[in-house]
Amino acid sequence: MATWVAGLAGYLVATQIPPTYEARAQLLVGPYEGDLNTLRASGQLALTYAELVTVRPRLEEAITRLGLEASSAELDAATRVIANDTNRTLSIRVQDADPARAAQIANTLSGLLTELVSQGTGRPEGELQILEFAEPPTTPIAPQVSLIAMLTALAGLLGALVVVVLIEYVGATVRARDDVSRLVPVPFLGQVEGSRSSNAQRGLVVERMPVSRMASSYRIVATKIVFADGKHPVSSLLVVGAQSGDGAGETAGNLATALATSGRRTVLVDGDDVDGEASALLGLRDRPGLAEVIQGQVALPDVIVAHGPELHVVPVGHGRLDRLDDGTVRSILDLLLADHDLVVVAGPPTLGSAEALVYARATDASVVVVRRDQTKRDALAHAVESLTLVGATVLGVVLDARSRGRFRQDAQASQPDPRHAATTVGVDAPSMQAQPATTMQAQPIRPVRRSRARTRANQRQD
Repeated sequence: MATWVAGLAGYLVATQIPPTYEARAQLLVGPYEGDLNTLRASGQLALTYAELVTVRPRLEEAITRLGLEASSAELDAATRVIANDTNRTLSIRVQDADPARAAQIANTLSGLLTELVSQGTGRPEGELQILEFAEPPTTPIAPQVSLIAMLTALAGLLGALVVVVLIEYVGATVRARDDVSRLVPVPFLGQVEGSRSSNAQRGLVVERMPVSRMASSYRIVATKIVFADGKHPVSSLLVVGAQSGDGAGETAGNLATALATSGRRTVLVDGDDVDGEASALLGLRDRPGLAEVIQGQVALPDVIVAHGPELHVVPVGHGRLDRLDDGTVRSILDLLLADHDLVVVAGPPTLGSAEALVYARATDASVVVVRRDQTKRDALAHAVESLTLVGATVLGVVLDARSRGRFRQDAQASQPDPRHAATTVGVDAPSMQAQPATTMQAQPIRPVRRSRARTRANQRQD
């Protein structure tokens, strides 16, 4: 496009430039034939005569005779005299917008030079005669429209290539599915489309806007995760970002909600002690959680919060998780899986965080989240490489392709999800419409453990 636009612009500009014509008069210095010394002298005189054509008196005389409205400097700039000492010729070339006037000037200058030479010498080597009078040209020499169009088109192409190189190698961010497929050897699970909500909005999109395009994107990705490996069903899933700010916590919360609404008893564990995005979205950032369980301050059942009949949440809590090990994480996952079908862990970014790799070792599979125009390509490659290195199963990559700005909530999308309202623990439908679901459902619960026989039966069925 840049090539075509620049070429067309150059063509249009060139066609608007007034044409310039060039007339030529040719003269011979010396006789047609003679001895060698005479011919050599004539060649040297040709160079001298060339200088005499454009001296100021000669130019002013030509201006006077022709009645031109120009200065001697302007006429000098429009006149070229080419002398050839080998064939003893002088070529007087004059450029002008009027072809007839260009020929008149060239012939006048030739006549003035001939008059001057005839008065100064009578030797044969100094003779000067006009071989060819100037004729009004029919074809302009400038502007060269085709050449200008080609050059401007080339300039447009080079400019576009420079812009592409700057975007590709200076920005170096993930922007589309092709980037993901080219950078890492894992499947592309899908992309989340829609608009990014403002920070003032809390909650999960799958609950707040169940019929929106974004909620549909999360449900599609969740379905792909469920059926990613039919031989080895996933019971624990890590959702992790390639770098900080990729929105792994939000993605994990929405995926967990989508999986819970499909009939799987799911628990969401916020393991990101840096951002705690999942806990913040659900309004649980100030509650005790995983950090207190790891430090031995509280028991795991005491920090589990009900968020509907099929979805429970373990907040991140207060404190650092830098002493986390895969054995501790496996123990926590086993306790949670005793009363749940699936555990979704929202982990910290893999770039600069060892805890993400610990979660990856303990869970069955991992999903990497990247954000369009923000996640660096090197960060994505590093994330997949690190997860693979610790023996994790990487199901694929999810691209957060949301545009900036607030959600456009229409009347239909702003209604609560009827399915979610029907499964809320201890809350009736009218009160749910009056208050945020996350606030009402933040109730600690103690999970009722399934019997060992039921657990073994479910395992055989799986």
